[in-house]
Amino acid sequence: MVDRKTGATLDIFDPKSKSDYGKDAREYAESIDEYVIIEKVPKSRTKYGLVPVNPGAAEQNDVVLIGCDIGVNGSDTDKLSEIGRTVQIQGLKDIVRTLDIVSST
Repeated sequence: MVDRKTGATLDIFDPKSKSDYGKDAREYAESIDEYVIIEKVPKSRTKYGLVPVNPGAAEQNDVVLIGCDIGVNGSDTDKLSEIGRTVQIQGLKDIVRTLDIVSST
């Protein structure tokens, strides 16, 4: 529904639509939250998600690395994609509602 490289949810959002977060959107968001991990990157990691990292160098420079992963180094990407396909079948309203919930939690 959006360009793979530059697409954003704003490309599909209808500003006239009223926010109504139904049961389906909440359930999809809960399913997504089971797979997405956002945390301080553990010191033992050399890769986090799909990105190479150096937590030791970050620590030496007083930088805290916050990473986003899906499983371990993207291992659950297929599971997250499957949820996305299911939401897409439900239609644009559920996509926007689910993204709003996921983005706010």
